[in-house]
This record gives sequence, structure tokens and C-alpha cells, in this order.
Amino acid sequence: MNMHEPLAGTGRVLFVDDDAFYREIALESLASAGYATTMVDSGADAIHALDKHTFDLVVLDLGMPDVTGFDVIEAGRTGRRNQNVPFLVITGHDDAESIARAFDCGATSFLVKPLNWVLFVHHVQFVLKAARAESDLRAANRTTEFMSDLKSRLVGTLVTEFQSPLRNASGFAKLLSEEADGPIQSDLYRAWIGELHRAVERLSATHLKMLNFGRSLSDGITLKDEIIAIGPLIQTIIQGCSEAAGRRQIRIQPKIDVPADLEINADRVLLAQAVRNVIDNATRMSRRGTDVSVRVGTDSSGQLFIEVADTTPPMGASDIEEILGLKPYASTRPESVETNAGMKLSRVLIDAHNGKMHMKSLGDGMLTEMRLPRQRVIGTFTASDQVSRLRDVAAALQATVAGQPHRADQLPRGLRAVS
Repeated sequence: MNMHEPLAGTGRVLFVDDDAFYREIALESLASAGYATTMVDSGADAIHALDKHTFDLVVLDLGMPDVTGFDVIEAGRTGRRNQNVPFLVITGHDDAESIARAFDCGATSFLVKPLNWVLFVHHVQFVLKAARAESDLRAANRTTEFMSDLKSRLVGTLVTEFQSPLRNASGFAKLLSEEADGPIQSDLYRAWIGELHRAVERLSATHLKMLNFGRSLSDGITLKDEIIAIGPLIQTIIQGCSEAAGRRQIRIQPKIDVPADLEINADRVLLAQAVRNVIDNATRMSRRGTDVSVRVGTDSSGQLFIEVADTTPPMGASDIEEILGLKPYASTRPESVETNAGMKLSRVLIDAHNGKMHMKSLGDGMLTEMRLPRQRVIGTFTASDQVSRLRDVAAALQATVAGQPHRADQLPRGLRAVS
């Protein structure tokens, strides 16, 4: 396989043909246009590549021996990584039957040999543009579906937050109606207190019904997992946030310290929403003319972390708990309403991915950290992570030899039993 690095804004193309002449010209044409191009010469190698890597477009010949282009399309459509990738088929058969069969298998578009290579590149660009528009539409539909579900979840949240003040009102109304602290002199006041007590009881009964209804609507968020290249996803999110940040003279500084092949198993739309909310909040709340840092990497245990450091005025633990939705909402500032909603939503979405989200003061700003568990990470650790992990193991082994205490989780699994 030959891989060329892409230019900004292009995509990853898998080109499949058993004709070496076509592969050579296609590689030159696609690489010159800025596409990262993987070349394979058989249907079997194409299926293997589709199983191991994620692509933006597959261009393949239908008439290959043994494993045909039809087989490759069917394998791609039933796999996990490239179910929605567009397939541009190339065939020397200009009969309607071959083309119809290709579309039945899941092809997106077709070209007939011999190819016009200038038009070939333009056709690739057209198919990619149409595929990205379709992907955006799927994401919009997924967002609409999620927001509908979220509305139901918010009903449950709001009803729950009414529970404590209602309980207090009911208790005070009961004490007044029973004249617990002495008799009430006015018959009119006594009548009003009776009406108040009955009204609170009716409201409590209604609240209980709403509480049960809200809980039944908010059983959980259903994830639609897919395999995602994390680096390009974060870059896309940062690009989308940069315009609003620029209006406040905020510079978003990314540091994506993950290998090119590192992927995660997650709901693309919901994870992107969680990260976007955090970055948007950081750029909105930071001081003008400062930097917001977005760092992505993996730690020694294999967890993926996304850290956003900003210049938001440091907050106390109580304010952080309120923003993340870990305690009842108390602030009355309008800007806090928007902040709480977005950050609380991000925490809920990270929790849905079995991850964790934390905030803490960092010098003269705040650091928000989102972590996804090792089970959702596909790929390899960064070189710095590997070195760090080896250093931890070496330190733990040295401590063991010296008879000093150490943490067992610093050792590989095979050594923990004997440490």
C-alpha cells in the first residue's frame, strides 16, 4: 500500500484495481489533487483495508478476478467502519445489467473505462461533496432525534428539582393549619391557611404524577456507535468554533497528540456536541484576546482525554458542581443559565459514553477534562504515552527490588500478581 498525506480539506480515498497501469495513473491524479490515497490490487485486499481503516471514498473496478468489486461493496456496506462511505465503481462493461447490479449492492456512482483522468478527479470531488452533504443531513436528523429525547429528559430533571421546595411548602402549610406554634386569632387567616394547605396537597399530587411521567421518559440516552477517527473529528469541531471565537479575539490552540490511526467507538453526533459545548463555553467565558487550549491524547492506561484550558475566572467547588448539574441550580445570572445548560448537557453525553467529565481551577483559568474509557479506544498509544508507561513500570519494579511501597496499577497485569 502507498499512502500520501492529504492537503487540508481533502479526504482519504481507497483505490482498488488489478490493473497496475490504472493504479499508477490514479495514484498520481489523486495525490496531485491532495487526496490521501491507498492503493490495493485485489478485492480481498480491499475488504481487508475496509475492515482496518476508515475512508471517505472507495473507487474500485468491478471486474476483478476471485473477489469482485460487487463483493467489496457488499462487504463495505455490512462492515462497521465504512457503512456510509460512497463507492465510485469503474467498469469496462457498459451494459445496464452490471451497472444495475452495482447499484443494488450499494454503489454510489459509476464511470466506464477508458477513463478521462481530468474528469475523473472532478467526478471524485463531486461524489465526495454529495456524500458529505448526505453525512451532514444524517447528523442533522440525529441531532433532531436527540433533542426530542433531551426535551423529555429535561422534563424529568425539572420535575425532580421542584421536589424539595414543594416538600418544604407542604410541611409549613401543614404546621400552620394545625396551629403548631399557637392559635391563629383571625378566622379569615385560618380559612386562607386551610385553602393554602389543600392547594399545596393538590400540587404535590400533581407533582408526583409528573415525577413518575418524567422518569419514564428519561430512562437513558440511546447511542448510535460508529468507529470515528478522533483527530479529524476534533479538528472539524475546532474549525466550527473558530469563527465565534475570532469575534472575541480568542485563539483556539489545538494540540492533538494521537496517532493517525487512533479511532474511537462512539456516537459521532453526540460526542461532537459534548466537545463543541465545552469549547464554545470556553471561548465565550474567557477574557478577550486570550488563548483557549484544546489538548487530545491517551494516557498510560489507554483512556482518551480531551482537555480544554481557558481563561475563565477560577470557580469554587460549589459553582463547578452547579455548572455540571451535580447539585440543584441556584444562580440567577442570565449568562449562567446558558453556561449551565451547555456544560450539563456535555456531562450527560460523556456519561452516556461511560466516560467522565471534570472541571478544576488552573492558575488564572479553568480546565475542563473529558475522558473516554479504554474500551472505546481503537488504535495505538502515542509515543510519549508508551515512554511514560515504560517509565512507570521501571519505577515500580525498582521500588519492588528496593523493598519500597509502590502502586500495583503501575505494573503490567502479568506482574501484579507477584508484586
